[in-house]
Amino acid sequence: MASDRKTIIRRWMLEIVSDGGIERFNHLHLGDIDARWKDPTSWVSAGLTAYGLALEMQRELDLDVTIALSFGLVDRNIPISPTTKSAGCAPSMNENLILAGS
Repeated sequence: MASDRKTIIRRWMLEIVSDGGIERFNHLHLGDIDARWKDPTSWVSAGLTAYGLALEMQRELDLDVTIALSFGLVDRNIPISPTTKSAGCAPSMNENLILAGS
């Protein structure tokens, strides 16, 4: 499992460094690394695991990049239907692994 995660992170890192994705801040969602990480209750531990793997890949690939882990837990009112103003709203949550040029 860890090797699959490393492969996905490595592929993503090499891809965004080579195709300009780093300038666009293309990010990698934890759920794209491991389907079990789609559950928001796993994000902190999963994010720290992914961050550690990304640091390992950064050293192995000798990439001059900054690695960041972000959690956007914003409570926004998102109407479920156009006629609903405030009822039936859900929080908007997001998690990302991000690379930036150093």
